[in-house]
Amino acid sequence: MEHRRARSSRVHGHRAMTYSSSRFGAVSFRVAAVVAVLLRFLIGMHMPLDAYSAVRSPFDDLLMVRYAQLDAHFHPATDWDQAFALVKTMSFPYFLNLIGLLGIPYRAALTALYCLGAYACVTGMRRLLSACGLTDRFNRWVWLGVFVFLAYCPATFDYDAGSKIYREPMLVPVVMLLAGLMLIYVASCWKPRRDTVLRQWSGMLAWGVLLGGVWSFYWYVKESGIWLAPLLLMTLVSCGVLVFRRCHASYGKGIAGRMVPVLLSVVVALVPLGVFGGSVAAYRAVNERYFGVPYASIRTEGEIAGFFSRLYTVASDERTDGEWVPWSVVEKAQSVSPTLRAHPRIVEWMAKGQFGSAPWAEDPPDTDMGVWTLIWDLAQSGEFGDQRSVQDLFARINSELDAADLPQSEGLSPSKSVAPKTLRQVWALHPSWWMSFRTSALWRHYEVRSPDSYACDTAHESDCRLLETTLGESLPRQGESGVAWRGTGLATGIAGAIVRVYQAAALLYLPLGFLGFLAAAFTALRRRDGMLHRVTLAAFVFAVGAVGSVAALMLATSWVTYPEAVEAMIHHAKYYTAAAAPLIQLTAITGIGLLALAVSARIGQSSHNCPNTAEHQS
Repeated sequence: MEHRRARSSRVHGHRAMTYSSSRFGAVSFRVAAVVAVLLRFLIGMHMPLDAYSAVRSPFDDLLMVRYAQLDAHFHPATDWDQAFALVKTMSFPYFLNLIGLLGIPYRAALTALYCLGAYACVTGMRRLLSACGLTDRFNRWVWLGVFVFLAYCPATFDYDAGSKIYREPMLVPVVMLLAGLMLIYVASCWKPRRDTVLRQWSGMLAWGVLLGGVWSFYWYVKESGIWLAPLLLMTLVSCGVLVFRRCHASYGKGIAGRMVPVLLSVVVALVPLGVFGGSVAAYRAVNERYFGVPYASIRTEGEIAGFFSRLYTVASDERTDGEWVPWSVVEKAQSVSPTLRAHPRIVEWMAKGQFGSAPWAEDPPDTDMGVWTLIWDLAQSGEFGDQRSVQDLFARINSELDAADLPQSEGLSPSKSVAPKTLRQVWALHPSWWMSFRTSALWRHYEVRSPDSYACDTAHESDCRLLETTLGESLPRQGESGVAWRGTGLATGIAGAIVRVYQAAALLYLPLGFLGFLAAAFTALRRRDGMLHRVTLAAFVFAVGAVGSVAALMLATSWVTYPEAVEAMIHHAKYYTAAAAPLIQLTAITGIGLLALAVSARIGQSSHNCPNTAEHQS
């Protein structure tokens, strides 16, 4: 009897100790998570904003801030305002208005986006990999580490990629959020063990609607959002295949077994696309109402864009990789277009060159800057009455160019918005590709500069005040010190250390991630049935989409910016390809998770953690 009581006492004592230890671990984890988030906000809210460049960038940073003055934007008062009202898209100005209404300072909002994007990625990876029992092996501390690794992405600290008051820095967390939602959507496309059919489908469709909404916002952050389409396509294909296989097993043979899986797969793919289509229709309807044309950007769509897409393909021995429209091409267009000759002021202003800085014939605009130059010329010449009339004018000019059937240059082009290149010219872009990879994957050339270099110039005091009221931030002026920069020096010091840590870590996690995908592919080929195959295959297809998107972005950036000096190439690689960084991070980390999955399967543990498909669906 006494022996039983002693044994019972020891058991209860062990349970109490286990419970106490578990509770202490949970509390420690929560404290660590809160500290990680708070530290991220403290650093983010004390990082300097590049007001110095913003007030000197009337066609970039400052233009976006002026767009955010919505009443003035939708009711342009001058020819210049009218001409440049539709050269860029509106997600970033709408974002500035939203945080202004909520009373959230810009740096706090941007930091919150990073944390939200990192959390979405962790949730997506956890759901995707936990289907084979990896959650038990990847405890919550590992997931917290992944969250920190994504939330502290160096792109937010670099003076080129993160400090600008512009849309480019916001692209990084938005792409991170999109990638996380895509992973979650893929993970939701098979039946969780304890979910009812109604909960399963309502949850799946809700994630699809959210994915479509965030994609719509991303699409109008910048005109070149098409580069991320491969990742979205692979996500929808993965979801469709997973739903088809599960429903096919559930409905069996017969008409229902053939038709229902196909129908549900199509629904899964169309939900995000349907939300996106509705958003596009609404966006175009707003522009049609206020400007008379539906275009998101007249630089990339419409008749002005069509005019330059035609000039890009007119044969010319004077065209180079960096000068797409030599003056001889403009002269050819004028010679065959009576409408263009009837508006001599347009040609006269075009002849003055890029923003009137030098004659076009002597110094043609760089790459796609000819479109900007023409819009500026139209405003200066008084020919830009309104958007509709200008589009009608260039529609007539374009029809005359088409009828003239001018000799065409050789080469291929990924878009009508850029000049064609031969295969040899495409290969010649490889120095820029390599530079983009080094910056986006290895964090090379990332650096944090002295806060003094970001101070707003008092010679542009009115613009400085406009930035402050729009961003909800206090921006130090040149020559100020002390309280104006309080905390910034410490923040930049910590940020610089973080960048150096990431540069070293990239040499480890990138090879491990690559090895993980090789191991996952081998495992998927050997195990043709069960949940393990579906998870590894979905992750692999997701990675193919991510790599395809990264390659598309780097190619597009090289196409427009190369050739150029090394310093300029570094700047453009960081500035325009920073959005690829979280995809590379996420893909590598997913590969590391798959490596653990492959090792688990190798030692025979996955048979216990991954019941077969039939068992999951019973």
